[in-house]
Amino acid sequence: CDLSFPWNEPKKTITFLAYLLLTRKVKASTANCQLSAVRMAHLELGLDSPTLRDAVVKLLLKGTEHWEKVSTELSEKVTRTPVIWETMLAIKRITFEVNWPLWQKDLFLAVCCLLWSGSLRVHEALSRCLDTYDPQTTLLGRDVRLTTVKAGGSEREIIQITIKSPKEDRVGNGTTLEIFGNGTFLCPIKAMKHYTNSRGGLTKMKADKPFFLQKNNKCYTGKCFNSHLSQVTAGITDSTGSVIRSHSFRAGVPSQLARLGVSAEVIKGVGRWSSDAYKSYCKLGITKRMNMVDQISKYLPK
Repeated sequence: CDLSFPWNEPKKTITFLAYLLLTRKVKASTANCQLSAVRMAHLELGLDSPTLRDAVVKLLLKGTEHWEKVSTELSEKVTRTPVIWETMLAIKRITFEVNWPLWQKDLFLAVCCLLWSGSLRVHEALSRCLDTYDPQTTLLGRDVRLTTVKAGGSEREIIQITIKSPKEDRVGNGTTLEIFGNGTFLCPIKAMKHYTNSRGGLTKMKADKPFFLQKNNKCYTGKCFNSHLSQVTAGITDSTGSVIRSHSFRAGVPSQLARLGVSAEVIKGVGRWSSDAYKSYCKLGITKRMNMVDQISKYLPK
């Protein structure tokens, strides 16, 4: 099917939708977002806004949404469990026991600590493919900076990472996250230094290449990470009816904050959830954000 712009006939939209739902097997909500992106692409090219949601398209999306709900209820789907600090402790212990080369352990634990501490989605850090990567989504060498800031009367090491295409940013301006070191067993600074040292140091990381690479210089993908994570956590989740996957890390810090009675708005902000709620987190200021990290850290073993 010719999908060249403009999409001024229903066949193009329906073909694209069929590809998303049947080949890519995405959720109805994701397909809806993709159609919005197609509309925006038309506008950026100076083309008339196409009618992408005629009656048939709306029925397909609504029907798929209903089917997803029914399928979930009938399949007794295994749930993803959030990675709280006790789980992170077990993951780190088991990783040391697994028969992997040291560089692979350093790489795996660096990703674990970064995803957990930053409440990141896995593909905000890792590539989707082994041999190719999208520079607009994959974390590159130039997107990661280890630095020191002064806050609360003391100097603290932080990781600054630039997320160029966060899911919640519809405009595409990107966002910079500051991830604090905490001096505990899951300190992201320590984990990052172990990983960069295994690659010859931070200065050796190429600015225009993915930050997380395997020993053979192939991309460390979300699929690779989930495969390693499944291997490490199989014993933890055995007979529990749940699994631990990359997205489990995204709920880690918010789950810890909820335990400590932190407000819902701040928790939403940490994970950058729900419209403009993440802005309340940014407005807290660096000292308050650092204190939040310290509040969690005091409960963690060193």
